[in-house]
Amino acid sequence: MFAVGLSLSVKDFSALLSRPGVLVLGGLLQLVLLPLLGLAVVALFGLPAVLAAGLMIVTFAPGGATSNLICLLCRADTALSVSLTVLSGLIIPFTLPVLSVLALQQLQLGNLAIDFPVGATIGKLLAIGVLPVILGMLCRHWQTGFCIRAQRWIKAAAALVMLVVVITLTAAQIQGLMQLLPVLAPAILTLATGAMLLAYMAGHKLRVGTPGH
Repeated sequence: MFAVGLSLSVKDFSALLSRPGVLVLGGLLQLVLLPLLGLAVVALFGLPAVLAAGLMIVTFAPGGATSNLICLLCRADTALSVSLTVLSGLIIPFTLPVLSVLALQQLQLGNLAIDFPVGATIGKLLAIGVLPVILGMLCRHWQTGFCIRAQRWIKAAAALVMLVVVITLTAAQIQGLMQLLPVLAPAILTLATGAMLLAYMAGHKLRVGTPGH
């Protein structure tokens, strides 16, 4: 997230003020359309109740630091991605417990208890997803030339860190993954592909693009 901040300036976020509809659209796609798509995928594949609940809970909590880094590496609208992460991160702590309870009840898993620390979650969001971005932006403001010259190496280092984290998590959970992949892989691939296609279609229909395009 520090690397993401190094690629941004205040003007990148100021540009969003002239495109408020993009932020609203992104929020609706993440917080409304994605859970509906998840519901359709669960019904389509007839997943076991516990796995269906897990997939639905994932759709209730979209966005995050990883998506911002991917946007940076793909040269997408990183400022928009960070803004959506902050927006969803401030809303999700309140909506996730309610939606999760409803999903568990619908799946007849209502006897499972949910303990969700709202304050701690928002605090972690700020510490992990916002503060490093601000520090990176300040560094870019004070050392603009150096940050621009080092941009390629910074991106490479950030991508390497993300790759190491993914490999480490995969290795730690490999046994469970091997058991769940045959059941979950088709549903997850359908969810991810469907989400990207619907987002692309919505953006194309409303003529949404990165600044300058």
